[in-house]
Amino acid sequence: MNIENVILACLLIDRSIHDMVIPLLKPEYFTAKREGLFKLIKRMYSRNEPIDTYSLIAKIGTNNETWSITDLTSLSDMIASTANVMSYVQQLKLTYQRRVLSNNYGIQMTDDADPGERLSELLRDLEALQQEGVISKNRDIVDIVEDALRDIDTEKKTSGMIGIPTSIGAFNSETRGLRGGELVVIAGRPGHGKTALALSFTKAACLHGRSVCFFTLEMRDSELVKRMIRSYNQEQEGADDISKMKLHIFDRGGIDVDYIRSNTRLTRGVDMVIIDYLGLMRVDARKKRTEVIGDVT
Repeated sequence: MNIENVILACLLIDRSIHDMVIPLLKPEYFTAKREGLFKLIKRMYSRNEPIDTYSLIAKIGTNNETWSITDLTSLSDMIASTANVMSYVQQLKLTYQRRVLSNNYGIQMTDDADPGERLSELLRDLEALQQEGVISKNRDIVDIVEDALRDIDTEKKTSGMIGIPTSIGAFNSETRGLRGGELVVIAGRPGHGKTALALSFTKAACLHGRSVCFFTLEMRDSELVKRMIRSYNQEQEGADDISKMKLHIFDRGGIDVDYIRSNTRLTRGVDMVIIDYLGLMRVDARKKRTEVIGDVT
């Protein structure tokens, strides 16, 4: 059964999924005549027009060479339930990625292969190729010392936070905030609150208008948000605050450094990246644990 037809059928039989599904889809995800049909559906959606078999027939006309009444009727009769529609959307997106990789880059993939891994490899290769054209030169130590003195002078003259404030007053006093280019590793035994601390740092940064990417390899995005909501005295207040945050959560397991790098770059304007947690990242299984931790860090 063609996944494009299945999704179109879902849209025709269940109006309640339109707000959830249609914004996630693009016409180019569909092929041949189905692309034109989805363009029409999206146009009708933007105009708040009813979307069903009869409305489409009225729009298309009875003498249309691409879609006949029989075609549209059989499409709407294809499935009985839209309960799994988000799974269908995910399948369509992966199919589209595989098609682009094949058509544009000559990379052939099987129908069950995850294009995310190949995309990460491709981004890494392109980045390495870009670096081949860069000629770097070591800075003179005099220039570095001058920059360091300038930073020290600025810190003395500036009161309060310089970097991103955290939820810990003593930490802020000592560091004057987290700053761009820094790497902070939170270490601790299981169950000792590493995720809770990372979430408190996330909340503090977002409440100060900063943009945060949070990669969680262990928990679902909704579970993380529930923990953040419970940190407020009033749950509704928490929900309202979090809804306004520039917070981007990625809850896919088994990710690698390339996935984090590419998604952070695509998000744009990110002030802080949090990874929870390092031990679950996909790495070279042939290496020793100490080597792996060093590589990922």
